[in-house]
Amino acid sequence: RLKDGKKTSWELVDADNNALKLPQGFAPGASPYTVAAAWIAEGKTLAFTGAGISKESGVPTYRDGDGLWKRYDAMEVSSLAGLAGEPAKVWAFEREFADILASCKGPNPGHKALAELEAAGCVDMVVTQNVDGFHQAAGSREVIELHGSEVHAICLNKACGKRIEMHRLFQGPDADKLWSPLAKGWGTRWPEGPDDTDLQKAVRSQLLALIQPRPKKTKIEIEGGKVSDKKSESSSESDSSSSDSSGSNSSGKSGKVRRRNAARVPKPLTEEETAAGPPAGRVPICPSCSTGVL
Repeated sequence: RLKDGKKTSWELVDADNNALKLPQGFAPGASPYTVAAAWIAEGKTLAFTGAGISKESGVPTYRDGDGLWKRYDAMEVSSLAGLAGEPAKVWAFEREFADILASCKGPNPGHKALAELEAAGCVDMVVTQNVDGFHQAAGSREVIELHGSEVHAICLNKACGKRIEMHRLFQGPDADKLWSPLAKGWGTRWPEGPDDTDLQKAVRSQLLALIQPRPKKTKIEIEGGKVSDKKSESSSESDSSSSDSSGSNSSGKSGKVRRRNAARVPKPLTEEETAAGPPAGRVPICPSCSTGVL
């Protein structure tokens, strides 16, 4: 077959049971709904959900209309690099999102239907892109949250690692006590200052650990019947070089841009930001250890 003047090759694959189930047409009285219902009734079904299922509950989608990504840069407020670079900005976003969830209706009939199907043995698991926790609130037990959760926050102090409910940070009776004093320079985008407190230094250390590049495992060798992972020193060095303070990407001989750690590199300061200095802000501190940032 020719497409745009170029020959397109096709590969035939062996049919599997799922492919054989795809209808070539619908019998009288049948529809996509009845066919899907028959599949669900057989069990061993996985449900995949996204922003649409929670829209009925009042959770705005991120990109439609006045979506959150129209007003926020997703990489600044919803990434490891953003959290490490400027945590106070991330938590300003989290406060707005928490207010949105607090004003929502909670699980809607769609969430409840999936929970009922799981209880009946028709759906084995829900995989969701959502972070609102409505599937669990509706009763679903097997839920994988691809993008994490806005229901709990986790302490980044490795010696602690405790979880705390997000609503406690914003609506709880002790909410104000869970936040740091107002200070300048939270995050790794700004250099450590002479007036930084011990708490700021501890938080900076935790945030730096969050974005450290991980060495790649290059191969697995079997020695004496045991399997051992071998890490490449050159790979580790190249990873570190690709995540320098400038945030620039490195290129290999092939000319392809390497972006392995791009999502872990905070944005460099602009001239305006450097001239203005670090803004004042507050970050939530774990009530269990009193030194871990959430």
